[in-house]
Amino acid sequence: MNTPRTMNPVNVIETRALSKQYPGTAALVDVDYKVRRGKVNVLIGENGAGKSTLMKLLADAETATSGEIWITDVRSAEKHGIGIIFQELNLFPDMTVAENIFAGNEITNSGVIRSKMENHQAKVLLERLRIPIDARTRLGDLYVGQQQLVEIAKVLSKHIKVLIMDEPTSALSKADVEIFFKIIRQLKEEGVTVIYISHRLEEIMAIGDCITVLCNGRLVAEDEIANIDIPWIIEAMVGSSKKRFAFEQHTIGEEVLKVKDLSLKRSNGIYAVNHVSFSVKAGEVIGIYGLMGAGRTELLESLLGAHPLVLSEIELAGKAIEDMPIPKSASKRVLRSCQKTARNKAWFS
Repeated sequence: MNTPRTMNPVNVIETRALSKQYPGTAALVDVDYKVRRGKVNVLIGENGAGKSTLMKLLADAETATSGEIWITDVRSAEKHGIGIIFQELNLFPDMTVAENIFAGNEITNSGVIRSKMENHQAKVLLERLRIPIDARTRLGDLYVGQQQLVEIAKVLSKHIKVLIMDEPTSALSKADVEIFFKIIRQLKEEGVTVIYISHRLEEIMAIGDCITVLCNGRLVAEDEIANIDIPWIIEAMVGSSKKRFAFEQHTIGEEVLKVKDLSLKRSNGIYAVNHVSFSVKAGEVIGIYGLMGAGRTELLESLLGAHPLVLSEIELAGKAIEDMPIPKSASKRVLRSCQKTARNKAWFS
C-alpha cells in the first residue's frame, strides 16, 4: 500500500489500475475504486464480477498482479487492519460469546486469560452495539442470526476504521436486519467506513450512501445512492433493466420420492427439521429455501442417511423405506453429494 500524498481527502482508500490475473482468468482489470470516508460504500455485481477478489486485495489477503492501493493512514491500517465480515461464520460453537469475540486476541495477565475482564469488555461492546446477547452464553445455543451479530461484534472489538461486509444479512431475520442496520448507522456516526456487498437491492437502497458496480472484473458504474434506483442497478450489472432467461416447458412424470413428517432434533433438543413433508416427481425441480440455520442442510443430509436419529415416513418410487435412517443404497438413487469448499459439510443437487 502507498502513502496518501495525492489522494482525494474525501476517500479513505483508492485503487489505481488494479488488476488481478489468475491462470486463464482476469478477475480484475484496471479497476479505479474509491472508498468514501465515513460512508456506506455499496459494492455490487453478478457472481464472478470480481467483488471478493477486490476485497481480498484491500485486506492484503492476496497480492495484485498490477496496479496500486492507496490508503490515507498506512500506520493505522497496519495497526488495526481492515476488518472483514464474511458470509460464512468464523466462530467456535462450544465457546462463550465473550471467548469468541476475543479469540486470537485474548486479554491475558502473565500468560493467563482474564475471563472476567473478557466478559466485562464483551458486555460493554454488545451494549454499545445494542446487541441483546449475554456475553457468557455458549455460542452454539444461539440461533444463526444471533451468531452473525456476534461475528460483527468480534470484528469491531479490534477498533477497525474500515469494515468490509460480505453478504452480512444472508442469515438474518427481518428483526435482526433492523438491529444490524442500527449498528451500521451507529458505526457511521463513529467515523467507521463501511464497504457493503449484497445482492439484496432493497437493502442497498435503504442503507447505502454510494454505489460501485463491477461486471466481468471491470468497474462499469458508480454514483450516489440518492441519484439512482433499482432498475439503474440492474442495467449496470447485466446491461439491461430486464434479463431474459431461456425457459422451455417439459413433461413432469410420476412421483419418485414422497417424504412425510421428517423430523430431526439437535443435541440441545430443538428441532433442526420439524415434521417436514414434500414429494418430488420425475423431471421436477424442487427449490428448498430458508435462512442459514433454517434446516435445509439437515433435511438433505437426513435423506442421505447421515443422521441416525431422523424420523420419517418415506416412499421411493412407490415403495416404502422401512428402515431409518435411509439406507445408503437407497439414498444414492435419489441424491448425490458434492464437496462444499466453504465448510466440512456437503451441498446437494
